[in-house]
Amino acid sequence: MQFKTFKIKELDENSSKYGDELRERYGADMIKQSNDKIKKMGKDEYSRINELLDSINTSLKEAFIIGDSSCEEAQKACKYHEDLLKLTWPNGTYSKESQLALVNSFIEDERFTAYYDKIAKGCTEFFAKSTEIYCKDYLHNRGD
Repeated sequence: MQFKTFKIKELDENSSKYGDELRERYGADMIKQSNDKIKKMGKDEYSRINELLDSINTSLKEAFIIGDSSCEEAQKACKYHEDLLKLTWPNGTYSKESQLALVNSFIEDERFTAYYDKIAKGCTEFFAKSTEIYCKDYLHNRGD
């Protein structure tokens, strides 16, 4: 399958599964901008999405074993997650506040809980705590 066709197929599948929910939560314009951004990605940039997802999961697993939400591996997972959001969200829409809100919403959504708890039972809440540390440190150090 040609790369562009593959990418459009993945976006269409995601839209049919989650499109209405995403448009309701984030607004139709933001979802359209995000999809347009992804559609314009080349192979390398698009493959970076899966690399970041793998890096998040690997770092989360290592951090969970360590058992410290503030450890280097936990904070690396949060940085990879930030990179993923910046890569896939419309330019200028990422913020630490939005990242923290998103990850906190994973706890309430059984689909995300199931995804992260495949790494280890309780990993979703661990990721949320790690993200809180990652984002709050930044927000606190900004002086706001």
